[in-house]
Amino acid sequence: MTSNMVALLAVLVVGLAAAAAAREVPAGSDASIQHGVPSGQNPDSNRHPPPINMEGGVSIQHGVPSGQNPDSNRHPPPIKMKNGDVSIQHEVPSGQNPVSNIHPSPMKMQNDVSVQHEVPSGQNPVSNIHPPPLEMQNDVSIQHGSRAGRTRIRTVILRPSVQISSRPGVVPFKTQLDSSTHSALSECRAAVSPSPEMARGTTSMEVRADGVAVITISNPPVNALSLDVLASLQKNYVEALNRNDVKAIVLTGAKGRFCGGFDINAFGNKPKNAKPGSLSIDFLTDIVEDARKPSVAAIDGIALGGGLEVAMVCHARVSTPSAQLGLPELQLGIIPGMGGTQRLPRLVGLPKALEMMLMSKPIKGKDAHDLGLVDAIASAHELVSAACSLALEIVEQKRPWFKSLYRTDKLPTLGEAKEILRIARVQAQKQAASVQHPTVCIDVIEEGIVSDPRVGLMKEVLSGKMLEESSTSKSLRHVFFAQRATSKSFVKKGQLTKLEYEKKLSLLSGVLDYEQFRDADVVIEAAVFLVDYGLDVYHIDHVITQFGMPMGPFRLADLVGFGVALPQEINIFKVILSVATIRCFFRFFWRIIGQLMKLSDNDIVEMIFLPVVNEACRVLDEGIAVKASDLDVASIMGMGFPSYRGGVMFWADSLGAKYVYTRLEEWSKDYGGFFKPCEYLAARTRQNASLAAVVDGAQSRL
Repeated sequence: MTSNMVALLAVLVVGLAAAAAAREVPAGSDASIQHGVPSGQNPDSNRHPPPINMEGGVSIQHGVPSGQNPDSNRHPPPIKMKNGDVSIQHEVPSGQNPVSNIHPSPMKMQNDVSVQHEVPSGQNPVSNIHPPPLEMQNDVSIQHGSRAGRTRIRTVILRPSVQISSRPGVVPFKTQLDSSTHSALSECRAAVSPSPEMARGTTSMEVRADGVAVITISNPPVNALSLDVLASLQKNYVEALNRNDVKAIVLTGAKGRFCGGFDINAFGNKPKNAKPGSLSIDFLTDIVEDARKPSVAAIDGIALGGGLEVAMVCHARVSTPSAQLGLPELQLGIIPGMGGTQRLPRLVGLPKALEMMLMSKPIKGKDAHDLGLVDAIASAHELVSAACSLALEIVEQKRPWFKSLYRTDKLPTLGEAKEILRIARVQAQKQAASVQHPTVCIDVIEEGIVSDPRVGLMKEVLSGKMLEESSTSKSLRHVFFAQRATSKSFVKKGQLTKLEYEKKLSLLSGVLDYEQFRDADVVIEAAVFLVDYGLDVYHIDHVITQFGMPMGPFRLADLVGFGVALPQEINIFKVILSVATIRCFFRFFWRIIGQLMKLSDNDIVEMIFLPVVNEACRVLDEGIAVKASDLDVASIMGMGFPSYRGGVMFWADSLGAKYVYTRLEEWSKDYGGFFKPCEYLAARTRQNASLAAVVDGAQSRL
């Protein structure tokens, strides 16, 4: 086997190991019931969290004067701002209703300075949480150099940490799944494959002696939503609302899981003639939320995606401390589709809602309680009882009940909201310029705030349908399934035989210097090849980053330095290399390039990545990998290939095997054997077959 195979195998192992490590689930435990409501106070009107300090962010604390109703006078004390900013005081003119003036004036912040707001002793602080800087990993270092009259690329996998700062009140869009999100979604991965149990998913209703109807979602393994489950849920709700012996409704999930969201397999199977908004508006809003009987969600385990959206429709929520709540839809290239874009900002505030949606970041039940998303905390064995008690308190008018869609007490003023959304939109476009779903999500949120929440619901439905059919969503869904399929290929601890161990280990070899990578042509040798033909290195980097890579090959090599990027035999640079080389790379190449080569941006992308596809086809042909989707996961986790393009093989398959073969064949005639298509690619072209298909009969060496 050639050393080319060894290099790609190393990338594959690193990528799959990273994918497996990201799926480890931290253990959690429930705690006893904690309502966190001061004695004698209205628990709904005093839902203020303690201050939360987040590293790299801005902690803002507001206070409520002692003895006052915090809901009727939610005004912060004077805010002292450091670093030359202006002190702002929020006052209510005498005789005015304080509830109608609960929004503070805009705060002017410059140069992303840290701002500290002081809270007088004894007051109840409220935190306005801002996320820490986003950390990006899994970059690929490219080593280049000259040998035998030509320029080549060497490869080594690095994991530098590149921080992208975020301004207060705005969160960056996250393009890759991190370990915390993987942990929250790990239980949901079992739900994406059809099963007999899922086909029989339904809901059941039991009316207790105290008049509370308990409706239970039962669709193993994570109680995912489907059209059948939602139809059954609607039937139970209508029955409960029409029964005279039912005072209130509690919604929960079977076997310690509330709901893992909408079944991904059902995305393309929705009725074509369904009325837009029939689920989000006609059922959840008009039947459940606008009902004359209160509903309380009892949340344990997970409430993700559509599961959390259903819970937010209820008039109150009780959760276990360790439950996971979140809206991770943007990781699949779509937006929340059952009212999440409208209700979450009204329950937790606009900045936190943007963070949870744009970063697909779930939160724990105890944190949700601090934010006001959850009304009470209970242990798992007391959860349903606590939810029933809370529902009866609402019926007996011992506590108010709220319709989340129409709450405004946690929304900023219109001017402040537009500014927060404007900054969020700029950051989303900067960090994910090639995709549209983050900005679509922001637009839908803004529509509900500026116009009307029901108008926002309809725009959410129509925008979500458009995004479901986009190439980005199809690619991200492919990655989701590919990661789940890849995880099944790993053996459990202690079950790897000595023979299998030696077999796998024989495929790897250690090296002492970068010269031994001289035949690793897998990753982007064409980048320096293009420079040989006079293409501008700045433009190459720009095109590659616009395509979706974390950074261009030359910029990455510049960060690494000439000491790593050039082979050791070029001694002329050793004196220069003792100085910081961050500016040397471009200056050096600018002097040696000749007449600039005329290529379109698309040609540059294809000349750099189609050779990678060609080498991946060789890996499949030799049986080193059984599925092309394994190489997709490896290219994303180990090489930094953009996940919203589905991985290197999924992207190539969208072009078509014939197109890939034809382009490589043309270049091989003009520029030599580096571009020569392999036999596997030629065979797939003759058969008019997919590049992303499973290799039938292949015996994997892994």
